[in-house]
Amino acid sequence: MRRVLCISHSTDVDGIASAALLKLAKDAEVKLVDYGDFIESLKDISHASEVYICDLGLSPETAQPFFNEVRRLRGFAKVTYIDHHPKVRGYRYASKANFSVIHSTRDCTAALTYDEFRGILPKRASIIAAYAALTDYLENGPIASKILDLHDRIHLYYEASMLAYAVERLGDTPKKLGTIVDGLSRLKYPHEINGVAEAALQQAQRFSAFLKRVEKEGVVKRGYAYIETSSFPKGAAANLVRCFFETPVGVAYRIKSNSPYVELSLRASSAYPKDLGSITQRLASELGGFGGGHPKASGARIPKGSLQRFLQALEDAL
Repeated sequence: MRRVLCISHSTDVDGIASAALLKLAKDAEVKLVDYGDFIESLKDISHASEVYICDLGLSPETAQPFFNEVRRLRGFAKVTYIDHHPKVRGYRYASKANFSVIHSTRDCTAALTYDEFRGILPKRASIIAAYAALTDYLENGPIASKILDLHDRIHLYYEASMLAYAVERLGDTPKKLGTIVDGLSRLKYPHEINGVAEAALQQAQRFSAFLKRVEKEGVVKRGYAYIETSSFPKGAAANLVRCFFETPVGVAYRIKSNSPYVELSLRASSAYPKDLGSITQRLASELGGFGGGHPKASGARIPKGSLQRFLQALEDAL
């Protein structure tokens, strides 16, 4: 029996949009995961004819386990990996895995997915990729720029912003994120999907409240500013603290009582000249964690107790 699976990133519009496009194009079953659990999600797969893995960038620590799982999956399924994160040194294991890779750092994953399946997708589906391109700040990519020209910009900004806020607000509720994937795959606009407008409004209100916290609790260091966040999205918090204190880089971290790790998000200004993803990857690895990302946006997971060492090393690296 034919079974198509899509394992996609859960915490941003790009992963959600990629999953929706594959659900529409291939009638895929969708499982949304984050970086901390996507290897385990692959291990759980025992039956499928096709497996698509979307918007889940690799670190040096996860590369070999990932490619080992891909080799296992290739024993019974066609495997396609679609991603736009920078390749890490662990890609040397890819040649042994015998699978398809669709990769570019110039476009978001949803744009790459749309381009791959545009022949079987309805024309209206291009707007799903456009939402992701805007919210991933990759609207000038070679694929995305052509897609965005097909849509009214004001309408696109409105729908993409609403979708991004809703995904941030509902990030801890996989069932509700699944409802968004389903709605997008049915070519509904975000404002037409049940619960999206309400969640987006709640997130906008939280955004305003958190900005007041930034003013009181943000800490400025040489080259960056940082703040702790317990429930507000780390990426948005990092951007807010960077913008408010006008530093090149912003950092937000979260400490969970039931986790041995500290989770961090970092965001850089458009003018920042260094590769923030490479810096984050190196520092996290040196502390026994893992991380990485893009030149202007990155994330890391490091052991508890190493936060201050990370922040000091970051100050030196920036």
